[in-house]
Amino acid sequence: MTAEQAATSGYCIISPKAPTWAARIDRKDWREVMAATHCDGMKWVKGMRDGAADQYRRCHSKDVIVVPTSWIKKLPNSGNGPTEFAKAL
Repeated sequence: MTAEQAATSGYCIISPKAPTWAARIDRKDWREVMAATHCDGMKWVKGMRDGAADQYRRCHSKDVIVVPTSWIKKLPNSGNGPTEFAKAL
């Protein structure tokens, strides 16, 4: 996989320190999955707005990979990443 393919698949940098970790929103129902982990459920997820996607990637995604440090500038930071599921290439 190339950095460009990883970006198209929705991978974002979640830890820039070596080893460099990237994760993606790995399911279409990610909001519901995340809501199930909190007492305020969907209200909590909606209150986080775009930060919910970052939280999901960092804490809930099961699709986490180690990437070369050279990819840090080629992939978005998780806080600025996509908020919707993208099919992996």
